[in-house]
Amino acid sequence: MLHNFGSQPGDGIEPCDFGGLAFRGGKLYGTTLFANGIGALGTVFDLTLKGKETVLHTFTGMPNDGAHPFASVIFDKAGNLYGVTEEGGTGTCLGGCGVVYEITRSGEQRVLYNFQGLGDAIFPMANLTFDKAGNLYGTGAGGAWRGLRNQLDWLGKGRLQLWRVTR
Repeated sequence: MLHNFGSQPGDGIEPCDFGGLAFRGGKLYGTTLFANGIGALGTVFDLTLKGKETVLHTFTGMPNDGAHPFASVIFDKAGNLYGVTEEGGTGTCLGGCGVVYEITRSGEQRVLYNFQGLGDAIFPMANLTFDKAGNLYGTGAGGAWRGLRNQLDWLGKGRLQLWRVTR
């Protein structure tokens, strides 16, 4: 066993990313659905191959942060990390409709987009991907969109939506 999640204060609990782990610079990166502590609604972590875990961010949920990151994370060419949370943010859904987030190389976490519900995507749970131009794509329930940081454009509508964040 490399690491026992939930074994230390502030540690993530229930690593449940559908996409597995990301490997970069000799470390594994991933997410947990919950974390030890009051108001801890998931984490982003890195883990050395010797089992030392570092929590990079603990999610706190509505209104300023995401909650419950089901999907794995990805990196851009500059080494910034990106992901989605199923809940949290400023949306109209009970518990929030989810967010797209970034953790910069310097460790700053910021919400790039808050899903709003009512005509917007909701509950993104799948892994993100980049195209060759560096645009970020993902899926969520309720339609399709693409966007520039905090602004999204629709790509189509349907039961599952595809969106893009252009950079």
